[in-house]
Amino acid sequence: MAWNLGFVYGVTQFAGFPNFTAGIPEPSYNTWNVGVGFTYKVFTLDLRYYDTDLSKASCNAFTSDYSTRNVSPAFVTAINPGNGVAAYGSNWGGAAGGVKFSADLTALTSLMELVLSRLTGRQSDLPPFCLR
Repeated sequence: MAWNLGFVYGVTQFAGFPNFTAGIPEPSYNTWNVGVGFTYKVFTLDLRYYDTDLSKASCNAFTSDYSTRNVSPAFVTAINPGNGVAAYGSNWGGAAGGVKFSADLTALTSLMELVLSRLTGRQSDLPPFCLR
């Protein structure tokens, strides 16, 4: 079994370009994730933590989150005015955990080709070091 540790950090900058009819600029924001993966043969299990510094109010305004139910005076901004007293804030941004299970089918295909070439006695297209 092999394992790996990964970290990704990204910056989204719009340099204040207005993107809405009211001329309100999109905010710049940071995103990051950190995780650990475990690989056994062709299978990988990846456990990851994601987060961003984009506010819930900005996330709601820029994604048009139709499923948000969070209402708070803290979410009132120029681009997310709500009714002036309270506004919606999205859960689409912010901290989250994720689990991914995957299988590398190209490795499985190569293994199957190797086994079939050995069984049939034909020459494999794989490099010679794979035939040992």
